[in-house]
Amino acid sequence: MVSYELPFKTVHRLMKDNTDCKLSHDSVEQLILFMESVIKNVVITSSLYADHDGRKTIDTEDINLAIRQIYFNRY
Repeated sequence: MVSYELPFKTVHRLMKDNTDCKLSHDSVEQLILFMESVIKNVVITSSLYADHDGRKTIDTEDINLAIRQIYFNRY
């Protein structure tokens, strides 16, 4: 059995709330893996922005900049 950081039931409910389709167990697991990867990438990039600014706290702007850089490739 695979262990995840994000709760399976919560992700399943969020998915189910947005579709009338049935969801396979594997599809929920795949989305969990993807979302955990997204979170890790955004936090790592955000921490670089905070470090560069001389801070030890990641703020909202760091998160927004990281999301734009990683997923939209713009500033």
